[in-house]
Amino acid sequence: MKTPIKFILSFALLLLAAADIAAQELITNVYGRDVQSLNGKWDAIVDLYDQGRKNKIYLNRKPEGKTDFYEYSFDNGLRLDVPSDWNCQTPELKYYEGTVWYARRFDAPEQTGRRQFLHFGAVSYRCRVYLNGEEIPLTVREFNLIYKLLSYPKKTFTRSQLIDEFWDSASTSGPRTVDVYMVKLREKFADCADFEIVTVHGLGYKAVLK
Repeated sequence: MKTPIKFILSFALLLLAAADIAAQELITNVYGRDVQSLNGKWDAIVDLYDQGRKNKIYLNRKPEGKTDFYEYSFDNGLRLDVPSDWNCQTPELKYYEGTVWYARRFDAPEQTGRRQFLHFGAVSYRCRVYLNGEEIPLTVREFNLIYKLLSYPKKTFTRSQLIDEFWDSASTSGPRTVDVYMVKLREKFADCADFEIVTVHGLGYKAVLK
């Protein structure tokens, strides 16, 4: 009997609706697929002094000895609804604009021959995402770029198209800026065996599934 893989998903500075998607293809028609929704009550920590990353809140460590002490814990504390904003859920947070960490535990049993995706239905603020204590290191723009390419596999997007969609109209960024981002994305997904970012010389970029 296979033991389900247990995940702890943690966020800082966000409001969201999330779902774990089990599917062989790319994420389209999300809610028409086999979905495990993560909407509902999430454990939360109000990080007044922005010490969460320093203290590695996202690991949710437990004391193992009599002298162990961890200042933060998601267990038996504040619980907030997702999707929703924290300001309307408790009077103490009505005017709070600092950092809040959210965590949710869920099982994702391995499915032979099937990939699983973590889909964010909405992220209203800049955030950091950790899965099992490991940060998923994508900026908002990097996420938007890779999501665009993977949503239309084999379709070539010109540098100008990507600039127009993902950069502000007042930005002075040029085609080479896109090249820099693609280099970063290739580095971050270097160990990914599911797809590759291909340069279409003289045009732009596309994602090709392996």
